[in-house]
Amino acid sequence: MTVTQPPYVPAPNPILGHLQDARKDIIQHQWDMYKQGDIVRVRYGPVTSVYVNHPDLIQEFLVKQSKNFRKDDILKRAFRSYTGESIFTSDDEVWRKQRKLMQPAFHSQRIGNYADDIVNLTQDTISNWNHGDVVDIKEIIPDLTSKIILKTMFGMEDDSHYQMISDALNQFFQFAAEDVTASSSPPMWLPTPRNQKIKTVMATLKTLYQEVIDEWRKIGEDRGDLLSMLMLAQYDDGSTMSDDQIMSELNTIFIAGHETTANTIIFALTTLSDYPDIVDKLRAELSTVLEDCPAKLTDLKSLTYSAQIIKETQRLFPSALGVGRVSSDNVEIGGNHISKGSLVVTTIYGLHRDGAIYPNPLTFDPDRWTPEFEEQLHRYAYIPFGAGPRICLGNQFAIMEMQLILATLYQHCTLTLHGGVKVTPSYNFTLNPGADQVLMDVHR
Repeated sequence: MTVTQPPYVPAPNPILGHLQDARKDIIQHQWDMYKQGDIVRVRYGPVTSVYVNHPDLIQEFLVKQSKNFRKDDILKRAFRSYTGESIFTSDDEVWRKQRKLMQPAFHSQRIGNYADDIVNLTQDTISNWNHGDVVDIKEIIPDLTSKIILKTMFGMEDDSHYQMISDALNQFFQFAAEDVTASSSPPMWLPTPRNQKIKTVMATLKTLYQEVIDEWRKIGEDRGDLLSMLMLAQYDDGSTMSDDQIMSELNTIFIAGHETTANTIIFALTTLSDYPDIVDKLRAELSTVLEDCPAKLTDLKSLTYSAQIIKETQRLFPSALGVGRVSSDNVEIGGNHISKGSLVVTTIYGLHRDGAIYPNPLTFDPDRWTPEFEEQLHRYAYIPFGAGPRICLGNQFAIMEMQLILATLYQHCTLTLHGGVKVTPSYNFTLNPGADQVLMDVHR
């Protein structure tokens, strides 16, 4: 096979390349770059990136040759300011060591223990909703997923200590999201007012974490939460994680699992507002399977339509627009030479909207997810959680959480967008509903 360079996408600006397009609308730009071909080069000022767009090449990139790529240094540096050296920011042996240690915390049997908490917290959230109420799900759903993740991380109930950690974590997340997506930000050592606020929040969070860790040590037993799993986990030599390492991983879990889940639920709710026939079908399934009882983990295998709705939502609105890696050496993908140090990207957003893979790709159609369709679907044509060894560690937990929240909500009510307002996706660290508020009418 002849090895060639991937073709360049013609640049609109001879100096800046595609940089202005990407900054103007990164969502549209990702979609545009996907449509340029199976593998292409794109220039952003002096930096050249390679877009890998075909499922076969994505498999080559993220799975078969995963050892030849590492996390983007800019992204790692931005996250390290907040999480320290964690499973998200590490590479090579450090990453493998942490991944192996943390994997059992997300085993299906363990995360299944959290199902009742998810349902109970969702029921509490909607218990005061009445027919005709107008609710802001842009505020309510993130608050719900925050409560769920704190409950599963620490076994915490809604008390004063919980509220302090919740407030600190949410401030922490907002600062981290802003810095990760900013084109540049002042280094943390500069005493800017914003940096001082960040340091205050991080110091508060560390103190609160330490109190929770010290309290756990007084008993030293597995309470079924993620903290217990991290505290009890042992490396191959029998050692355990330091308190600082545990704090880093807790921060990473919150950043990775809080807003992403909330945004998917919000996109599902707002999209369903336009499809009353889909809502009717969903509610019929819930009535048949649940029979007015709260959803349980064992019900999920029978709630197939709610699962299809979540899959279709993640197809159209993937939390991550794409996956980027830097080549550690000269590599070859699909007969194309990629130089050492190149940033290689696969755009999940574009992949999931490919009409050759998904008929009527811009139509929200949960019914497409039949067993027959999934059987013929390329394994790497649908990757909402990424792919390969670095696939999202909490993917099964996220799917379970989203399905149980959706089922519990629609078991008791339906929601329609207030005033017929439409939601336009935006991007700020994750794909999200761009409006400050997302108001919906409650129908009981």
